Amino acid sequence: MKKLLSVLLCIALLLPCVSGFAEYTMPQRWVSDEKSTITYITQMHALQTNLDDYKYLADLEAATNVHLDAEWIPAGQWNEKKNALLAGGVELLPDVINSLNHADIATYAPQGYFVKIDEYLSEELTPNLMDLFKRYPEFKAAITFSDGHIYSLPTINMLPFRQSPYNIFINKEWLDKLELDIPTNYEDFYKVLCAFRDNDCNGNGDPTDEIPLAGLFASGTDYFRWISLFAAMGYPVGSINLNFMYVTDDHRVTLAPLEEGFDDALRYFKKLYSEDLLQKETFTMTNAEYTGLGNSATAVYGVYCDWFGNVVVGSENFDEYVVLPPMAGPDGSTTWSNMGTSLFYGGGGTVINAEASNIEACIKWLDYLYLPEISLQTTRGNFGVVIEKNEEDGMYHYINSDDTFRVMNVPAEALPFAFTADQVETVVLAENMMRKINDFYPLNAAVMATNALPAATFTLEETADVAFYQADIVSYITKMLSAFITGQSDIDTEYEAFINQLKKMGVDEYLKLYQGLYDRFQAALK
Repeated sequence: MKKLLSVLLCIALLLPCVSGFAEYTMPQRWVSDEKSTITYITQMHALQTNLDDYKYLADLEAATNVHLDAEWIPAGQWNEKKNALLAGGVELLPDVINSLNHADIATYAPQGYFVKIDEYLSEELTPNLMDLFKRYPEFKAAITFSDGHIYSLPTINMLPFRQSPYNIFINKEWLDKLELDIPTNYEDFYKVLCAFRDNDCNGNGDPTDEIPLAGLFASGTDYFRWISLFAAMGYPVGSINLNFMYVTDDHRVTLAPLEEGFDDALRYFKKLYSEDLLQKETFTMTNAEYTGLGNSATAVYGVYCDWFGNVVVGSENFDEYVVLPPMAGPDGSTTWSNMGTSLFYGGGGTVINAEASNIEACIKWLDYLYLPEISLQTTRGNFGVVIEKNEEDGMYHYINSDDTFRVMNVPAEALPFAFTADQVETVVLAENMMRKINDFYPLNAAVMATNALPAATFTLEETADVAFYQADIVSYITKMLSAFITGQSDIDTEYEAFINQLKKMGVDEYLKLYQGLYDRFQAALK
């Protein structure tokens, strides 16, 4: 009987829900009276195989009277396919291309490959885009090219924690066992780490397996890097790209190593490393090694880094941990990284071929995708199948919260969408996301840095110049900070030479490029 009930439950989860939005029909907005066909290419989510049979796309066709003749490319093959397509010339491109990056647009827009979308923006043709840009002018500024034109449309995901996603987690059970409070400054933090090192905090009989501060530095995913701990010391860096770049309160783009006192911050972490408080493998571990150790049968990490928390230590161990709020720095002030719009809108986006057979049809069809109820479904799931509205609380709830189920029913990033802040507030998301939004992110938001680098577009020449400087500068900074913290290089005698070498590598010119980008973005907002 139990087996039968299990089978019936599984079947029920896979079937569309017959309540709520079972009879939902997408709002009709025909692009033209006669059926149009738009050729389209994009990369797919890693879990998707072919979207042609998705009911969602059939519904979209019925609502717009546009047939999508699409090529869905697996994510691992996308760059090769995209690069070959662009190199073949504009006449070989489909009508609409999704999933391009900043560099693609900066390279091919000046060559006349793409439509100047701004010339078609109007209340008549693009009412949804007009409304979006009115409510969120920062996104229009982000996609406005240096020549004043817009060549691409963005995919926007405004889950609020993406503005400051990095959290530090601390083992509350260990603190309670040792009768210690959650540290609020770096001096107390050091004392707590020492206590974690010197005691059998996890009670497994081995007083040497506790790792006071765990995390990755340069290897692995940015989710797991601990460099956000530099933030409250006055250097509000995130861990994206490990470039240690941020914007000061007076709108100056800088690199943390160039700022006064950063060498003292390095001395603090060198002290942690030399006293076995910072994980010795922090500079060499992989994601798998880091999370594998964290998922041990008993908790071994005292403090660690993650976006959501449960990934690194596992669901069972995670019950022992709480978020460590951003601590006060040496001067008593507290700040935390601000990623701005860079994780709301990753850059690049969707373009229209300048030689498309029906540009106006492409414009109107794309605008339809930015209708709020369509964007919501494209990213979070179609009504009556993946999500439905609860009339009592007015919120959208998941019928089936399994993420695989979601991307097997809707295109997600294979179509552009705008999941805006006001929409986020209407959806009851997965438990880990709701916890992040309601409990973790507010701790960061309260002390987040005022300014941030935008997700905006460099010119073609600037893109080449950034590439020329960035790889070597970032690699050198990563190498030297690792050397300073491990003691392979001496901070007292070699730090000045480190700064001088950055100057020789063109760090001032590199920063001027980002300063110009930031200034243009600020001007576009006015």
